Amino acid sequence: MDILFEKPVLLVVAHWEDEVFHAGGALLTQGQDWDIVCATICQYRRFTEAIFQQIGKEVGATTRTLDILQRSQEPIALDRKTVIKYVKEVPCVSLSPVLVQAKLKQAGIRLADYRTIITHGTDGDINGHAQHIQLAYTMKELVNPSQKLYHFSWNKTTLQYVTLTSEQYARKMRYINRYKTNERRPIPHCEYYTQGVYDG
Repeated sequence: MDILFEKPVLLVVAHWEDEVFHAGGALLTQGQDWDIVCATICQYRRFTEAIFQQIGKEVGATTRTLDILQRSQEPIALDRKTVIKYVKEVPCVSLSPVLVQAKLKQAGIRLADYRTIITHGTDGDINGHAQHIQLAYTMKELVNPSQKLYHFSWNKTTLQYVTLTSEQYARKMRYINRYKTNERRPIPHCEYYTQGVYDG
């Protein structure tokens, strides 16, 4: 079924461009007054922050980037137990719950103010990116039972989705192309989401 995200909504992504690649349709159809947070800064692609901010303005959302440097990450196992141990205990993790929570607070963002939080899938999404996985599990740690947590999904059997019209899909693709991404995989006309479970 087509999902309607309950406001106020916080969309948290690991990198500039993830917001449109994974949730551009939701932003176009529902993103007015959303808050979008990019968790990391990519020093060699700082020009893309301006694109991130402009797209936010165009959909009526507020954008912020946290002061966490993006860096290369070694591959990590995808089984849940190993990932949670990694995120919680490995000192070099750049998107640990403690650090992300501190940076959100520094940016003036209180997670408790949001009814709905949307972020990456625990499988790392379409490319299994390590920082996507970290952020997915970190947000699972930080939300509370009264909030709704949704993860991006690329599984077409998922029962919750946002359907795009041809016009909306074309606009989403224009947003993606602004970032001059090297992604060549086909982008579906539906965006799929799974609802997370509180792990606290």
